[in-house]
Amino acid sequence: MSSYWQDVDWSSGRHQRECSAVASVGSREEAMKFPADFFLMVHAINRLRNNETADVDACVPPIDRTFNVLLSHSDDMKNNADRMSVFEEVKGKVVRCLGENLRLDEEMLLRIYGCLQINCFGIRDPFFMERGEGLYLDPSIIDHSCERNATFLFDGLNITIKAFSDIKAFEDSRISYTELFVPTCVRKRRFTKNYFFDCRCRLCDGSSFADLFPVRCDNVHCSAAVPTEERALLPCSSCGQNPACTAEQLDRSSLLMRRHLEGVEENDDRITIAEFSLTEILDDFDIIRARCEKVLHRDNMLLGMVQDRRGRLLSTMERYDEAFAAFQQSLTSMRKFFSPNDIKFALQLLKTALSAFLSGSYLSASLFLAEAARILKVCEGSSRPLVVLANTLLERLRDFDGEIYEADPDCNAPDHYFLVKSLLALLCNVRMEEKFLDVEDSIVPYLDHQ
Repeated sequence: MSSYWQDVDWSSGRHQRECSAVASVGSREEAMKFPADFFLMVHAINRLRNNETADVDACVPPIDRTFNVLLSHSDDMKNNADRMSVFEEVKGKVVRCLGENLRLDEEMLLRIYGCLQINCFGIRDPFFMERGEGLYLDPSIIDHSCERNATFLFDGLNITIKAFSDIKAFEDSRISYTELFVPTCVRKRRFTKNYFFDCRCRLCDGSSFADLFPVRCDNVHCSAAVPTEERALLPCSSCGQNPACTAEQLDRSSLLMRRHLEGVEENDDRITIAEFSLTEILDDFDIIRARCEKVLHRDNMLLGMVQDRRGRLLSTMERYDEAFAAFQQSLTSMRKFFSPNDIKFALQLLKTALSAFLSGSYLSASLFLAEAARILKVCEGSSRPLVVLANTLLERLRDFDGEIYEADPDCNAPDHYFLVKSLLALLCNVRMEEKFLDVEDSIVPYLDHQ
């Protein structure tokens, strides 16, 4: 929703009426547990009922796009039992909420639901935490590509599409509908399930998998990356080892990757600790890492994923030396996988820099911070919070005169050490059910101070 419609909703009393209608379905505490789809449906129905099918103020360059032209994939929804089950649950709440004012048949309700499911954006804060969902009519026209050339950013509820490579025309803009940090099989499954299309880009057609997930050459002295396919049974192109990888080793690596890559989900960026201790979870990752390192090449993205998760757990345990080593090792495969100006790679560089800072490796921290700040500036713009924080810390490190960073509870000035710990905790995104520090409360006042 644009800022224009936020003002209209409040001044017209629609916002207040919708809140009253929601109260008829349950208490405030109960309503807070309702799926976001319910609130989107109620709001969309109220606007459509008043023939408000477009955002009048909205896009630069202007695009005459209305709700009526959105794809809903209603027929595909009907053939998907899981999606229809969720729809029935949401529909029941919507009917109870709007009652006799609904005046829409089930076919139209399904179309509205489908349009919202297919075209909504996840609203993220400046630290890339999900804060909600919203329908933005004009940006929703942009198609998907795993080899994206643009990204989307939020300033509150306002969305900006920002290119990070040369684009000749707006029609050539491409964003990614999912994280690229998950394996091809997971991405393709999510495209089919959530958007009802099959991506056939270079990264999804299978031809690049063997090169992005290579194995080690059987010659222990050779550093060559061997593709995970029949080419592995040929002589190594680097040392001549014949075959470069035995069939048994190739089968073992394929089984290892299939077992662990299939388990990676898009939301796996959030590690939730519920029934097990951090130490137990870390032990599991160490076992996986040891198995991977025996057969997989350091350029293999599975190793990068495992090292990233180890680094995040180690950071949460404040074992920063080990976390820095894990993040640094994860960068090897990520440099191969991501484009040079990809925001995901910039965030990985930032985690590496922050863990280096906390481990006392200030020169390494400066180098990684400088690279992260450059990419973040391209992807986000110089005034965005992460860019400001990265540049501020970089300046502080350049002025570093050898003193030890320590948290000083009596110091009124912003404490860089505590700031770095807070930002790293936020980026690592490890949630423990019993206790989680909302570190944004520590970072936002710092930005205000700046």
